[in-house]
Formats: sequence, structure tokens, C-alpha cells
Amino acid sequence: MWVPIIFVASGVIMTLSGPINNQLASVFQWISETFRREMGLAGDFSCSKLVLTYALHLIFIVFLAPAVEELYFRGFLLPRMPKKLRWAGPLVHSLLFALYHVWSPWMFVARTLALLPLIYVVR
Repeated sequence: MWVPIIFVASGVIMTLSGPINNQLASVFQWISETFRREMGLAGDFSCSKLVLTYALHLIFIVFLAPAVEELYFRGFLLPRMPKKLRWAGPLVHSLLFALYHVWSPWMFVARTLALLPLIYVVR
């Protein structure tokens, strides 16, 4: 029951925070340009090296990293948040999660807000 509710709530929050993301993305435009160059999109690498890189990216970044991330943030860190934070605990947890994603700082506000429903339900 909670999965669709959280999914919809997070989607609405991410959609509504789109204008903020766009403003912040213009400030951090140099990061996306650096990423494009380092991912081989500038034409500096052979096709076989790009295929291997993207296959490893799929395994480690798309599947393994998010699983480890969830185990750490929701499985380890969230239960150990100080009880004295009460209602602010999930907010602090969400801020820490957003700060962890340093490669896309323009999404900081959106991630912080979109993760709150999930964290409150998990807690």
C-alpha cells in the first residue's frame, strides 16, 4: 500500500521542484560538461572500451551502489539517528542523503523534499 503512495508523493515533489532544479543546474553546468567528457561522450575512446565501461557502470552504479546506499542510509543510519531529534530526524537524514549525492548538487532541494515521505514511513 505504501509503495504507490510514496512513489506518487515523491514524483509530485520532484515535478514541483523542477524550476528550482533548473535554476540550480545552470549554476552547476560545469559538472554536467565534465561528466559528459569523462563518460567518453567526447569521442576520445574506442567502442569496445565504451561498451565495457557502460556494462560495468550498469552493474556497479545502477544496481549495486543503490542497494548498498539503501542498506546504509535506511538500514543502518536511520535507526541510529538520535531520538532527541524527534520530527527533525527524518529531515536531517534526508539532508545527509542529498548531500551524499555530490555529483548533482542542483538536485539537493528536490532530493531532500522528495525523500521525506519515504523516510517518515520507514521510520
